[in-house]
Amino acid sequence: MRTTRQELTLSGALSDPLIGALLAADKVDPVRFEAMLRTVARQIGAGSQPKKPLREITPCSVSGLWGCS
Repeated sequence: MRTTRQELTLSGALSDPLIGALLAADKVDPVRFEAMLRTVARQIGAGSQPKKPLREITPCSVSGLWGCS
């Protein structure tokens, strides 16, 4: 049996039912979450650093993403 190893794309991950269930359980707005991920991906792809190091991105540092006020 031959298998190929494919890298999960951002679109593939966001359309995955399990990831969708996790986002819903955590009350994450999937549209805003996708926008944030695409922004970081664009910045990395352009060779620049994200505005905040990824380790510093917390649920409430992304305004409204996790329902933080």
